[in-house]
Amino acid sequence: MVRLASAAVAQLGPRLSAADKQALTATLGEARARQREADRQRVSALVARLTGADKATAAAAGKELTAMGDRAVKPLLAELKAAVPAPNPKPEAEKAILTLLASLAPKLTGYDPEAPAADRIKKIDAWLKQLGS
Repeated sequence: MVRLASAAVAQLGPRLSAADKQALTATLGEARARQREADRQRVSALVARLTGADKATAAAAGKELTAMGDRAVKPLLAELKAAVPAPNPKPEAEKAILTLLASLAPKLTGYDPEAPAADRIKKIDAWLKQLGS
């Protein structure tokens, strides 16, 4: 839906009435919101598999997250932020997510997994702000 609505806005934009353009833009906004929510849910499920004991399942989850590309970055950052704080830190999830982020978003640098949790969360928040969240 996102691809179709985006293409329609780009290709038909000048030929549409103001009301039609507004309706199409609203449809595009709704489709993007649904896509973000679906991506968030999918990334959450895949991160759980990524850190599981089964290496084949973990590899498949990593491949799927890599295939999602940019769409996976913000949800991965949210998962990373959830993996950091005490009382239940998840260092295996943190490491796996950082490995994926290094390939998906190489501009996100400066994260120190040995830093205090508060500093790591500040870094994640800075990255989210940098990405426009």
